[in-house]
Amino acid sequence: MKDFLVDQFLEKIKKNEKQHSEKDLLSLKEKAKELIDALCSKRLILHDSGTYAITFIVGPGPVYFHTFFQVKSALELLLAFIKKDDFYLDLPERGSIEMVNYIIDIKAEIINSLQLFAHFFKQDYDEQERIEFSIKNIRKLYSLENTQKMFEIHCDTIDDEISFLSGLLRDLKTDQNLYLFFGTEKIIFEERVNTLLVEKSAERALQKIQSQVEERFADVNSHLDIFKPNGFRLFDYLMKNHLSSGKGWQSDIAFFYRMMEERDGLIHAGQKRFRTFLENHYSHLEPMGKFKVWNDVDNEKRRNIYSAAKKAIGLK
Repeated sequence: MKDFLVDQFLEKIKKNEKQHSEKDLLSLKEKAKELIDALCSKRLILHDSGTYAITFIVGPGPVYFHTFFQVKSALELLLAFIKKDDFYLDLPERGSIEMVNYIIDIKAEIINSLQLFAHFFKQDYDEQERIEFSIKNIRKLYSLENTQKMFEIHCDTIDDEISFLSGLLRDLKTDQNLYLFFGTEKIIFEERVNTLLVEKSAERALQKIQSQVEERFADVNSHLDIFKPNGFRLFDYLMKNHLSSGKGWQSDIAFFYRMMEERDGLIHAGQKRFRTFLENHYSHLEPMGKFKVWNDVDNEKRRNIYSAAKKAIGLK
């Protein structure tokens, strides 16, 4: 009976897929026998049953079929074998409860999977082509090679790459067809995209840190013809945050200059060159004449402001 069912399986294949060589048919015949033998010895597992990604696992490895029609025919072969009158006589453990439960479970999986493939073959040819095309191209879409290619074509920045990956992950989690198409391989797609997303997020964080370091280095070493390192950072902070809005702003600048030039050594330019710097860098201010002397600008309020500014930018 087993040989008869295997021959039926091959006849179906030859009738619907005429391009097979004798070598191909012999391989299919061996696969069919292997499935039945594995079923009888309780070694057959239907991985991702009920999906287009169903795989026949025999012992440690899979038995692959190359078309949906071959998969459907293999399922029909197994169901026909289970349904034959003397089926249990072929089982070495036919009396065990464990074997009975195994057959009940795998029969249900076979029937469930056959319903899917029966529905597929009820569709017109264009719809069948669309489904197979979608499966092929979606798998390609979620490959690492294609993701990298999409980065090169569509993404100018790492933020673009993260946005692209987030979109892929969102589609994976919401598109119900993806499980039907790929079974648990969908989880692999999700893990792959999620791993890339984590890596890209870490890369963005590193870039941000590097940018901050570079920016800080640039700030520390700005206008070295006028200031010592960190001098411009302090002076610019004072100008932006503590310059009087009305009368007194020139005295503020004079105090900042004398404190930084005479006391802290953060300015090494003379007054004339420094006033030229002020006119160029803070062009909204009126040109200044000679700075007032120390005793005319020194007071407790300005000292406190100066100390607070140094702390604010991390200077002692």
